[in-house]
Amino acid sequence: MKDKSQQQSVKIHKLLTSLIMETQYFIGIDISKESLNWAVCSANKIILEQVSGNDIKSITKTVLSIQRELKFKIPSAVFCMEHTHLSHSLTKILTKSGKHQFG
Repeated sequence: MKDKSQQQSVKIHKLLTSLIMETQYFIGIDISKESLNWAVCSANKIILEQVSGNDIKSITKTVLSIQRELKFKIPSAVFCMEHTHLSHSLTKILTKSGKHQFG
C-alpha cells in the first residue's frame, strides 16, 4: 500500500513541476462590482498593471490586450482571483479560453 501512495506522490510532484515549468506569468485579479484590477507577474516582479470594467466585453478586451503586449498564450499563465459571485464573467471567459482549472 505504501508503494502505491509513493507512486501517486511522485506522479503529483511531476505534474506540479511540469505546470510550474510551463507557467510564464501569474496574473492576479482584484475583483470589485464595477472593475477588475489586473497585475501580471513574471520572475517575481509585477511587469504589467491594468484596470478594466467587470463585464464580458471589457474583460475580453483586457485579456487580448495583455496577450498581445506580452506575446503569450493563455495556457502559459495562471490566473488568480477571489471566488465571488462578481467573478462569473471572468470565469466564463477564461473557461472558453481553455484555462479552466478552478478550485
